[in-house]
Amino acid sequence: MPGYDRVASWFGYLGPAGMPQPIVARLSSEILKAAAMPEVVHKLGSVGSIVNPLPSDRFAAELKLQHDIAARLVGLAGVQPE
Repeated sequence: MPGYDRVASWFGYLGPAGMPQPIVARLSSEILKAAAMPEVVHKLGSVGSIVNPLPSDRFAAELKLQHDIAARLVGLAGVQPE
């Protein structure tokens, strides 16, 4: 489907709204370090995952993009909330 090439399964880490920025930065840094470890990349790759870690600001932008894509798909499908 044109325009939907970014639809894929993925996972990420989220915290509570209003989390202090120093904590966000530390968690992001540690997660990025762990995601770069060869054994982590290998283990995830062995089950078909592609490791593409993003810093917290880029992850937030990606999360918004994925939300917008899903909203467009729901709208195109005519799904109505119950």
